[in-house]
Amino acid sequence: MTTAGTDVSGKDRSQTILDATLAVFAEAGYHKARIEDIAERAGVAKGTIYLYFPSKKELFYALIEEIGLRHLTAMKEALNRTGTLKDRLVTIARESLKLAKVRQNFRGLNVNEVLVCDPIFKKKVIIFREKAIRTIASALAESAGNDRLSRDYYRDAAVAFIGLLHAFDPELTDGSEQEPDMEHLPQRIVSLFLEGFKGV
Repeated sequence: MTTAGTDVSGKDRSQTILDATLAVFAEAGYHKARIEDIAERAGVAKGTIYLYFPSKKELFYALIEEIGLRHLTAMKEALNRTGTLKDRLVTIARESLKLAKVRQNFRGLNVNEVLVCDPIFKKKVIIFREKAIRTIASALAESAGNDRLSRDYYRDAAVAFIGLLHAFDPELTDGSEQEPDMEHLPQRIVSLFLEGFKGV
């Protein structure tokens, strides 16, 4: 068990707690997850968790924010790689669809209800979404030639791409025992999107 005397940075310990939180949420769901179980999984005292996160809700918020930041970083890295636009979008699609699997870990929690009840959390989600939209829109504009169409068009196209990804969420989160084809599904989604994009 980690103790106060162990040479572990606060950032590392916080990350360990978040990793443990995700694992416990996956096993028990949000409402049945206990701080005691998270502490045991993280190898820290229960009181240590409260030093970093005052409540289970704060743990949830921090976890969502950390996952979102990780996803946004992966998205930017994918778009900065060499290769075709399709290859880069497929990488983004694959990462986005992984998030749908992660959201299964929050079963029993109405995320939309949280968004309505907590304006601060809602603002964070909106900021993350806007960053994702701008990142994708910039890549689309660059691939097509920045002067070809208006900036609003590329933003709308980015929104459509993200919406198309979300449309496939039920296929990943319906509780089916059959695992989706994560190798080919992202390619099919991107091909469908690009057919419409290049047709303009």
